[in-house]
Amino acid sequence: MNVKLSCMQAEISRLTYMVTNINRAVTKEKVELDDFGVIFPLMSTDQLDILEQLLNDPEKYNNLVEYIKQIGGGHLNDITHRAMQRIMGNCLGSMFSWLGQKGKIALRPFKIASVFKESILVSSRKIERNTTERDVEKAIMQWLRQAPQRYKRVML
Repeated sequence: MNVKLSCMQAEISRLTYMVTNINRAVTKEKVELDDFGVIFPLMSTDQLDILEQLLNDPEKYNNLVEYIKQIGGGHLNDITHRAMQRIMGNCLGSMFSWLGQKGKIALRPFKIASVFKESILVSSRKIERNTTERDVEKAIMQWLRQAPQRYKRVML
């Protein structure tokens, strides 16, 4: 109950922020993300379920992979952090672990996990040629593991 209430408060804060900045120019990035029918970063499992359905369309899947590849970063952990932060909010991320350990939901079987792995691997190999899928999985695991602390820090 407390987690849902906290997530709702985070969503209200995020929406308030969006409303106060509504006069900003619409960027190409925003237009691309609007095609998905969800607002990023995702803040709830309901939003994730909608995105998962959309990712059944190969064109949408590939578009999201391409979008994430363009986010970039300086090294594997930076690329992973920037990509995950852009797509999945800390509130939602704190509900997941890669394999579903400690009572959390497993991210690994979700299509978004494949999108993350594919896009982060390609982006990282531009900088570090020897990056493996396992390296990417470990970086995603680290981001998920730290999501609750980042979420708590924002809520203080």
